[in-house]
Amino acid sequence: MVQHYQLYDITYDVWVFSLNGKQYKIKMSGNRAANDGDLVRRWCVAGKGVAVKSCLDMSADLLSGKVVSLMPEFKHPQTELWLVFPNRQSITPATRLLRDMLGVKTKGVLNQLIEKGVLDNRVLT
Repeated sequence: MVQHYQLYDITYDVWVFSLNGKQYKIKMSGNRAANDGDLVRRWCVAGKGVAVKSCLDMSADLLSGKVVSLMPEFKHPQTELWLVFPNRQSITPATRLLRDMLGVKTKGVLNQLIEKGVLDNRVLT
């Protein structure tokens, strides 16, 4: 069973992967969609199907073995992690410390996933 993420009535049902420089776009069908990324994660952990999710979002489950990557040789496009502020005046020294701390923690989690063999070390470049 396939789990889909849905946002503003748009169901993200086209999954994009690459292998050896060739890109594959696959339109998936499934009977579950949610606008709650954690709900999709919980469905996967409960064995209710598969989904394309961020390795950071799934890191604890991947590291504990609750879930596995089904096609580790196929790569999903990387995306950025953003901190969004209402205006430049909101970017204070404290928010810069938060940004830096999140960067360190994120890199630490990615390193754990690399050590376990879930990710290729190229994600850090």
